[in-house]
Parts: sequence; C-alpha cells; structure tokens
Amino acid sequence: MQSSHHRLLGLWSLLLALAWGGCATAEMEQPALPAVMAPALPEPVVQPPAVAREDLPPSQVTATVGAAAATVVSGGLTMTVPPGAVEGSVVFKVSVSPTLTAKQTQALPPGKTLGRFRITPWDPGLQKTVRLELPLATPVEPGAAVELLGWHPSMDSYLVVGIGEATRDGKRANFWVRQLGDLVVRAQPVAVERELSSCKGGNLAPRGSVPQRTEADVVGDVALDERLERDRAFAALSDLRRSSSIHRVEFKNEEVRPPAPKAAVDRRDHQDEDYLMDPAAAAALVRLADLVAREWQDPLTGGAAFRVRVTEGFDSMHEHSARSTHYQGRANDLTLSPVPAANGEARRAYYGRLSRLAVCAGYDYVLFENQAHVHASVRATELAVLAKNSAGATQLVKVRLFDGRVTVGTAVRWKADEAAARLRWLPGDQTVIESVMRGGELRVEALDGRTPSLSSHTVDPSLLRVDPSLSADGSKRLVVRAGAVWLENTDGAPSLGSLNAAGAKLQPAYPLHLFGRPGLTPISVAFRQGLAAPDAAVALNRP
Repeated sequence: MQSSHHRLLGLWSLLLALAWGGCATAEMEQPALPAVMAPALPEPVVQPPAVAREDLPPSQVTATVGAAAATVVSGGLTMTVPPGAVEGSVVFKVSVSPTLTAKQTQALPPGKTLGRFRITPWDPGLQKTVRLELPLATPVEPGAAVELLGWHPSMDSYLVVGIGEATRDGKRANFWVRQLGDLVVRAQPVAVERELSSCKGGNLAPRGSVPQRTEADVVGDVALDERLERDRAFAALSDLRRSSSIHRVEFKNEEVRPPAPKAAVDRRDHQDEDYLMDPAAAAALVRLADLVAREWQDPLTGGAAFRVRVTEGFDSMHEHSARSTHYQGRANDLTLSPVPAANGEARRAYYGRLSRLAVCAGYDYVLFENQAHVHASVRATELAVLAKNSAGATQLVKVRLFDGRVTVGTAVRWKADEAAARLRWLPGDQTVIESVMRGGELRVEALDGRTPSLSSHTVDPSLLRVDPSLSADGSKRLVVRAGAVWLENTDGAPSLGSLNAAGAKLQPAYPLHLFGRPGLTPISVAFRQGLAAPDAAVALNRP
C-alpha cells in the first residue's frame, strides 16, 4: 500500500509541472575513466537443481517401422503409427524416464511434470500423425486436459506440441503428434481470472502497441555512433545473472558465434549478451517475471506454470534494424517458457496477454511484434545527481548511462535541510527534493527554486531513508564515494563476461566511474528509469 505522502505526490507533480522552469545547461564530455583494478572474474551464477520429479519406471525398446501400420510398446508407453506415416522404414527408439541434459532440466516447466519420454528420431518425416498413449506418474482427474511438451533443439526450449486428455481412469493420456524427441507431459495451465489479476487491461492484438505510436517517438532510437560496444556494455549495463530473480527468467543465450556468412568476418564470442540490459529494462523484466508467475497456474500445485523467456537482450552483433534499441540494451524480445503451441489462436492469446503484462511491468513501449515474440523497450536510463559547488550552491547534474555524457544545471540555492532529504526524478523529467522539516512536515521543492514549497502534510522521516544497497533489478546500485558517483554491482564483484572485442578474457572496470568533477560534491543520486514506472528504483548514499 502506498503511503499518504506518495498519494499526494501526484497532485504535487502536476503543480510542479505548471511552475517548472527549465534549468540552463551546458553539456560536457565525461572525464576519462580512472584505472580500477578488477579482481578475477568469479564463476557464473548457477541455477539451483530442478525440483525432484515423480518418475515412471525406466524402460526402452528399439523397433523398425515400415509403411504398414505398426504399434511400438515400451513399458506403459504405446505409439501407434498408421499406414503410410513413414516412407521406407524408420528405426524408432522409445524410452520412458530418460536422463535429460542439464539445459533440458533447467528449462522444465515450473509446475509438476507427469512423465518424461524420448522417441527418436526427433523428425522422422512423418506424413501422418501418430497416436501416443502415455502413462502418467501421478493420476489426474479423468478427462483432465493435459499438454505434451517437446524439446526444440534450435529454440533451446520446450514447445507445446500436443493437447490431449486423460483416460477414464486418469492414469494415461492420449496425444496425436508429428513431432517426437524428448517429451514431457504436464497438466494444461489455468489462467487466473481477469478480475483477480494484478494487471488490468485487455490483450494486445498482433502488431498492436502501447502506446500507439512509433517506438522511436516513445523511447528514442539509437544513432549509429551511440551503439554500445561489448566491453562497455558488460561494465555499464545490468547483468541479470547478478540478480536474485535469475531463476525466474529463462534466457535463450545462443550467440556463441554468429552464423554464416557473418562467421567469415566476425569470429568473436558474443555469448551472454542476452543477460545484459539497461537498468530500466532489467527492473521491468523482474516485475514481468512476477506477473507471469501469477498469471498462469499449474492446476495440480497451484504454483506458476510459465516463466518469462528472453530471446534477445543487448546486441553487439548488429542483427537488428540499423537504429535498434537492442544496441543499448534497452529492448527485450520476450516469449513464454514453455513456448505455447504454434497454432495461431493459442499463440495469439498467450502472447497478447504477455504483451499486456509487459505494459503493467513498466516497459515504456510494448509491441506484439509477431507470432514469434513480444518486443518491449524502455527510455535510456539517466542519473540525477544533486551536488554542491564550492560556493555552497546546489546544482543538478544529469548523466546518460550509455555514454557518460554529463549535463550540469544552473547553480541555485536550495532551502531544505540536506540531512533529511532525498532527490526524486518524477515523470516528465522533473526533479524535486523531498525533505522532512521540523514538526514532521514534508517539503517538496523544485530545484530551480521557483516553485512554492508544499509543507502541509505530516510524514514519518523514515519514509525518506533509502537503503543504498537496493536497486531496481538486484544487479546495479548507485554509490557516492570519494567525491564521485559510481555504478557498481550489488554483490561487490565484476560483471560476468566472456571475451572482449579483441578475443581476450573480459575484465571490465569495476566499479564504473560515472561522474566526478572538481568543485562539485555529490550529495544524493537517483535513477530515472522510464515514465511508465518512475518509482521503480531509487538508490541513495551520502559521503
């Protein structure tokens, strides 16, 4: 629940907007980054082992099937191949409860699985559907809807390949499929009732966006000379492997090496770039992971049935359009895991809802781009720094995260007591000071000094205290130290990288020096992280 002073802040923001006057500014390039010794890179964060599953007794059989009808049985599994389903003859190997790879185990759906099976070859060129009758490790309600998930090698994820139902005794399930391979059965997820959902609003239609304007108009595009290089991206962007929410998000992370013909001219390692994103995008993604976990439930456990999946984050390979927001880590391409069935109606329903959840999560721009994914992006994160100059006056300094460009505002006299105040960056790029005066009154002032103080509301001074170790995504925080502003990882270790542009082990500068100028002493700092969720994070620290 929001505190009362937060509820009044919307009105104050409107009053401030009417009275706000622009500060005179001068742009200056960031001074050279200081040399900082980085410790040895630690091992990447390892996801915890998957929850123990109820397995069926293992069994395996190999059978050669020709053009005539055939039935293959392995334990309680029965595969019926109709006449003419295969050309020539195919050698099928059918297994119950096979051992999965580590990647397949990590990508298992978060709910309860009812059985694992392997039927090879994965793509035997079936001309007709085959019938699978699969035993269930745990009986379900007779006639209950169940899904068959198939591991897709190129997608590195499970895909819904069949919808079936349980038999009358609830101990088996029937499916008609054309894709085989590594298969998992689960109960069909149930969507939370819309009136109970924490995200209101209807599904987006394909090619629909929020807001209904171009992405460049809403969040700004990326000029060719504003693209982030891989080395700086690992230093400046949030690395979701450092977030406590890493286990709630799945990443495709397939850019080991660019595919031909690019491989002939670019043999650099681009691994792990999907984990990198602007802090505003990271904050929205963490909130989206929570919304997805609440939106669809496993009817057997009542827990989450899907994870949000990131197929593209930061991109140094320049695989997107010329001015794409992926080049600054400001965009995420999103799907669900497991990936919904490819038929048009089911995919549109799931991804239309995922698009609306992304809006609720705080992305500034969301586009239901196509049947393959949802595109969501944010305005570039900037920093507001409140600083004192040598004459004791206050100056507002703004820093662009992606290139470190500094803009210094006109010096003003700030009336409030700095010891009990915080800087806030409000919608519309407004910056104000909230301070608790004697008697517990809250004063809100614009930094140009021309807006009347509002001090009629009494609040608890503790409301203005912000733990400097907190950040929006559990990955980055702002710190004022040694007369400068630094951006550092919350766990006190360098970003996790692979190889830099030259092919050497990446050792990014840590922490990253964002702002420090002679004669200006930082007092407090704040992220601006998009208009859709302006209060996503505030990190505050003082010398």
